[in-house]
Formats: sequence, structure tokens, C-alpha cells
Amino acid sequence: MWITNSEHNEHIQLVNIINNLNLPYAVRNNAWSKITELNVTITNDRPSMRDEVRELSELSINKLVAVLETGKGLAISVSFGKDSNCCLVLSLEAIKRFKRKYGYMPSCYVINSNTTIENPALDDYFNIMQQNLEVFINTHDLDVTFIEVHPDTTSHWHYVTLGRGKMPRYPGMTRDCSVDLKVKPIKKAKKALAKLTGELVSVVGTRMNESEERKQKMIERGDVANTVLTGEDGDLLILPICDWEVDDVWALLTYCDSSSENALYHSFAPSFDETIDIYRSANSGECALNVGDKGQSAACGARFGCMYCLVSGDKDKSLTAMIESDSERFSYLAGVNKLRDFMYAIRWDMDRRDWLGRSFDIETGFYPLQPVYFSFETRLELLRYMLTLDAQEREWANQFNSGIVRFELVNYQQLIEIDLAWGLYSASPHAFAALLEYHEIHNCGKRYEIGEVVTAPKLSIPAKRWIKLPASQDISKKEKRHNRDGLSDPELIEMARNAGVEIPTIKDLFTGHKKEIVPFTKSKVMEVPELDAAIFVEMFCSELSETCKQYDSSESVFYYITNGLVQLSGTQPIAFNTMMQLSQHWNDFKAHVATDDLTGYAMDHSISDREHKALKNEMVIGDFELNNVDQDEYIDDSFEAQLESLDEQLSLIF
Repeated sequence: MWITNSEHNEHIQLVNIINNLNLPYAVRNNAWSKITELNVTITNDRPSMRDEVRELSELSINKLVAVLETGKGLAISVSFGKDSNCCLVLSLEAIKRFKRKYGYMPSCYVINSNTTIENPALDDYFNIMQQNLEVFINTHDLDVTFIEVHPDTTSHWHYVTLGRGKMPRYPGMTRDCSVDLKVKPIKKAKKALAKLTGELVSVVGTRMNESEERKQKMIERGDVANTVLTGEDGDLLILPICDWEVDDVWALLTYCDSSSENALYHSFAPSFDETIDIYRSANSGECALNVGDKGQSAACGARFGCMYCLVSGDKDKSLTAMIESDSERFSYLAGVNKLRDFMYAIRWDMDRRDWLGRSFDIETGFYPLQPVYFSFETRLELLRYMLTLDAQEREWANQFNSGIVRFELVNYQQLIEIDLAWGLYSASPHAFAALLEYHEIHNCGKRYEIGEVVTAPKLSIPAKRWIKLPASQDISKKEKRHNRDGLSDPELIEMARNAGVEIPTIKDLFTGHKKEIVPFTKSKVMEVPELDAAIFVEMFCSELSETCKQYDSSESVFYYITNGLVQLSGTQPIAFNTMMQLSQHWNDFKAHVATDDLTGYAMDHSISDREHKALKNEMVIGDFELNNVDQDEYIDDSFEAQLESLDEQLSLIF
């Protein structure tokens, strides 16, 4: 029972109303709001879990109201997991109270980052929660906007991993994927919103007791609950549940059941039974309320990462538990789970790596040899598995579900992203190779099944070696695959000029001089228009699939760019030009030495890393330099990141 030491009659009456469970929810909730406004201290002589979580919640709600009273809006980042749902409940309650008290409110935002590779089983759940939220906002006439953001195309998993071949994030590696897929898009959106509406305070759902590692990081940063903090990038944030236990989180969600007169708050979801059910399935059917932060039990605690997330180890315990605990509902995800396990199993298989360097030392002109990317053959194999799973899902949908699929692992846009990257690196044997795979699997009935998953034994990454390639001018024209230089194609440029099209120029990072490149459609960031992608893929299947093998892989790049199927930022052509020049150099070298095994030849004619360092120490550095690019990190990741940063600055200005 709640009690107060105040002798004021109004205060005593309000406490009596709070304690009277026979009264309607709205009446008791209004009494709580009034007690808060009057700054009356109340305590509970026999607190239940409900009372304890109410006290925790009111403390957080009051602090959020205080933030709104400074004139700043709230930006609540949500994944619709347990912790972010909890923060959303608290924030919406604070927003309602503020508006009821003052008659207005600062603009607030709920932001969700769609990585495009979420667990398919959660799609329906996300849609339901989003719809509930929008209904709640409209019903209460709140100045709250739901925004779904997406990572830039150059950060998409399909482009980065299946296209470029960058290794997925394994245990022990940096989790830059999370930054690229979630953190950056949300921060970018917040910056843009702040320019429109004024300063925002981010509501973040991190908790100390999620893990010991998380706790130490939060302590080192100086994180404390319910205090407006300044992040490393100057972003203002508040952590309403920083010091909550997982039981507190589940208790709040459980007591937000609008059908119960015992509800703590009537929030955006009528109840959170669906949230509890999802977590229960991911914990082998064990009730969420019975599992603590140490559970996998460590994590009712279940971690719903991206469907290809490998940082959790050899198994995705949550996804595996969902399939095993409710096979009737989730068995269709078995193929996706096996694909994920296959990717984990091949981590240490060096035969699946590309050894040819995508960088070079600007002092020595040597190219590194080290297996740091997936080979083209491995990327092709992964794409075939994914397209096969998609085709099998379509067959099931046509037979049992009126053609409605439960997942799609590779859509039209992602297919073109993959094919674009293959062309940029001259990886594929011919033009439009990814699209041909799509056609043969979806339209011609080819299938590629994942066999027995055998984990390659762990081993050390071989030491880096180096090879000197001959200068481009030292390779005869007969040995070169074509007369193109990066994004420069003399014939296409001349055709465009004759048609009255303005010819763009860029600075060539190799020569330092300006050069003409083929025309392209400009966009703030690299984009693949959805409808255009669908039309082209279907057209390819019906008209071009028989002839694509006649053309060089770079033909894909020029077609996509000159026809607007891939739209580029103002600086993207610089990166693309350099990528293509590097890959063309390797291809010309292969023809020059007349070998079918370029990797083997390169290794046989290479020097050790120690020998290369000794060579550098003996050399006098020449005048040649790549503008503003770190010589030891001159790979596509580094200059794409620099250009992406520049694009972001330009987008904020324009």
C-alpha cells in the first residue's frame, strides 16, 4: 500500500485513489500524474513487483518530462525488443503527461533502423508493433513521428559481403557492421531532424546488467541513469533503464496490459504478449519472466541479431531455439539457419579466400597478397544457396499461401548491388553474372542445396606477401582485355557527347590529373531505384540471358551507371574508378604472364613482408602520392569511408 507523510488532505485523497484498485485505470493514473506534479513523496510499506516497477517507471517518466520542459524533443531509437519497448512505453507516457499539462509538446521521433537482413520471423511482429504505435499516436494526437531508416547502399550486407567479398563479422572481430547498418543511419537521421526541429535528446535502452562487458563500457563512459549525457559525437542522450534488472523490464511490459484494470500504463501496444511470446520461443519455450540476464537463458536475454549474424558463435542460439521449440511455426527458417551455420563453418578455410590485394604501397608500387576477402567462387556459392532458398519459398507460397512468401533473401535491388560489385572488381567471368544465376534458378529450375556443414579447423592467417606488377604502359594493348581505364570508356563518352550529354570529369587518384568518365545519374548517396531494378531484371531474364556471356564483366558496371540503374553520389565515381583500375591491372597482368592460376603465379613471384619492409627502408620516397589516402590503408574500404563521410557532410548542407 502506498503511503505519504504529508498531512495535506488533497495529498492523502490522491494516495487513497491510487490504492483503490476498484477505480478505473484512468482515474488512478491521473492521480499518479497529479502526485508527481505536486512533488509529493510517497512510499510503499509492502511493495510488490508491480509497485517496485511503478516506482522505477515514475522516476524515469519524471526525468523525461523534465527533458521536454527544456524545450528539447525526444528521439527514441527502437528495435521493438524488450528494452527498447520499455523505453518507448516510458517516453510515450512522459509525452502524454507533458501535453496534458501544457497543451503542446516539442516534436518527438521514434526511429527504427531496418538493416534489410532482419530475422524473417520478426517481420510480422515489427509490422504489428509499428501499426499499434501509429494508431496510438493518432488517438492521443501526439506530435510524434515514426521514421524507418535504412543503411546506405554501400553498407548493405549483400553489396559488402556477397558483392565485394568482405568477410562477415566473426567472434573477436570488430562489430563495424552494427555501426554501418544501425548506428550510422539513425545518427544521420537525427542530425537532419535536429536541423529542422531543434535539438533532440536520444532515449537509449542500454542496461548495465545486460552483460559484464556492457557494464564495464558504460562505467568507463560515465553512463548514469536518468541524466542527460553528452555522447562522444556531441549527441545528447538519456538512459531511462540504465540501472534496471531484466525482471524490471519484463514486469513493466507485463503490467502494460490494457485489458486489465491493474495495468500500470495504457501504452502503444494493447499488451506485450507478442513480445513475450517471441522471446519465449527464442529461449526454448521457457517463459521470459523466469529467465534472467545470464540466460539463454542468458538473455531472455535472447539476442535477435540479423539473420546472417555470426558474432554469437557457431550457432544462432535464439534462431535455433525458435525452430526447435515451435517447429510448426518456424521450421521454414531451417534453411536460413543452415546457411548462417555454413558461413560460420568456412571462416578458416583459406581456399575460400581471395589473395590478390585491393591495395598497393605507393612508395614501392608493390601489391599485397593476403587472404582477407571471400573468393568470387565462395560469393557465387553463397548467392546460389540464397537464390535456391528463395525459389523453394516461392514454390511453397504458390502452393499453400496464395503466392505470399514469408521471406526473400535476395530482392531485385540487392541482386543488382551484388552484380555491380562483381563488375567493379572484374570478379565474374562475364557481364550480368548474378542476374544469370537468378534466371537459371528461378526460371530454369536449377537448385543448389547446402550439403553437410563441416567446420574448417582454426588456423593462423598466412603472413602477408608482396608482388610488383608491371606498369600499365608496359603491358601491350593486345594483352589488355579492353581499352577502358576505370570509368573512362572512349566510345561511350564520344556517343554521349554527340548526343549533347554533358561529360563529367573526376580526379584520377593514380595520376592526379582530371579525366573524363561516362555520364551518370547523380544522387545524394548511391542508390538502386526499386522499380527500375525490377523491370531490368525481368527484362534481362526474357531478352539478355542468352547473350550476356559474350561480354566482359565491366560491361555490367557501365550499363548500370549510364542507364541510371545505379545512381551515384558526387564522389562515388572516384572510388569506382579506382576499384576498376586496380582490378583491370590484375587482369592485364594475368594476360601478360599467360597463366590460368594468377594467385599461384603471384605467390611464386612474391617477396615476404620482411623483405618488403627492408625494401621500403632503402627507397627514397618519390613525388607520386594518392591524394589524402593513407598509404597503409589504401583499400576500397578506406577511400569509400572517406567519400561517404564527405557525402554525409554535403547532404547536411544541401
